[in-house]
Amino acid sequence: APRIVRSLRRKEARVTELAPEYADGYRAAVDAAERAQPGDRELVCSHGDFSPRNVLSGRTRYALIDWDRLKPADPARDVAHYGAWCWLRRLHADGRRDWSALERFVAAYESLRPGAALWERLDYHLGAALLRMVASRVELWREESYLIPQLIEEAACRVR
Repeated sequence: APRIVRSLRRKEARVTELAPEYADGYRAAVDAAERAQPGDRELVCSHGDFSPRNVLSGRTRYALIDWDRLKPADPARDVAHYGAWCWLRRLHADGRRDWSALERFVAAYESLRPGAALWERLDYHLGAALLRMVASRVELWREESYLIPQLIEEAACRVR
């Protein structure tokens, strides 16, 4: 969790520089994330950017790509990123704030790893994932900048 906060602080500087209109909201959400840091229950091999866009499917198998953020992390980190990515795609497509993909993913994950207890730490990691997505919209995908206020709002709610 402390490394996640340090990363969000670095992104905060870029958000402030490139999109100062979002700086106060972003900073307040990062401050809340810093106060809400959970302890890591366990560390597992984490992709770091797990989402449907990093899964290639073939006729007989799947391949996970884009391993540049691989590191030991709380399993809630990858689960949260997947859920936040699906939530953002739904928001972008039709304006709905739909967490059903995350709920299905958590149910499947916990059926395979019953002791994982992801819900205890999931909101923190969801907030952090949403804040990373804000920074991406500021730096890389400006055409989706209209989503930034909703991303910041949801992130702030999650980390409180």
